[in-house]
Order: sequence, then C-alpha cells, then structure tokens
Amino acid sequence: MGDWYLNLVVVAAFIVGGIGFPVVFELRRAWRRPREWSLHTKVTLATTALLLFGGTLMVAAVECVGKRLADTDMRAKYQVTVVCIKPDGGSCTYATADTVVGAGDPLVIAGSVEAADRFVEKTGR
Repeated sequence: MGDWYLNLVVVAAFIVGGIGFPVVFELRRAWRRPREWSLHTKVTLATTALLLFGGTLMVAAVECVGKRLADTDMRAKYQVTVVCIKPDGGSCTYATADTVVGAGDPLVIAGSVEAADRFVEKTGR
C-alpha cells in the first residue's frame, strides 16, 4: 500500500496485460505511425484510456457525493474551498461544513488556479 514503486509495477503489468500481446507488438513495430495501427489496436487503446481515465474521474467525483463537506476533507486533498453549491432544481446556497454534496451538483470553489485545475481534473466537476 505504501510502496509506490511496487504499486506502479503492478499497475503497469495489469494495464499491459489487459491491452494484450498483439497490441503491444504492433505498438512496438509502428509506435510513431498511428495511421498504420489496425482497428483492433485503436479500439483497444481507446477503450483502455476511457476505462482508466473515466474510472478515475468517477471515483473522484463520487467520493464526496452524499457526504457533508466537513467529512470530505477537500481542503486538505485539493487545496480548494467550496464556496457555494447549486443543487438540482434549487438555488445557489453558501456552503457550510454541514452542506451535503449531491450527485451532479455544480460547485463554486475558491483556491489557486493550479489547485482549481487539479480539482476539476480529478473530480470532473
């Protein structure tokens, strides 16, 4: 859990194994010429990227859904403060520690541009 090198090796082996030998072989042969890749390789790489990035965004997005802001620890994780939330069908309300985040609720955040970009990248909000 705490050994990043081991985790990175296991994740890389998992991804390469999921992609499969034919795709890895084709990428080795024509790495800089994507126009020469077969349809199988293109679909496999697109699906793998979608699952990896989409899954990561979904986990990050639902990690705060249904929880009070005080319980999400967003300030420590992302260095941003949630200022306001607009629930579906409701009006924009100031966020307090007891505010509960709903799925798809737009958030107004305050923080540095870099922190805000990181927050949007990780949570998809």
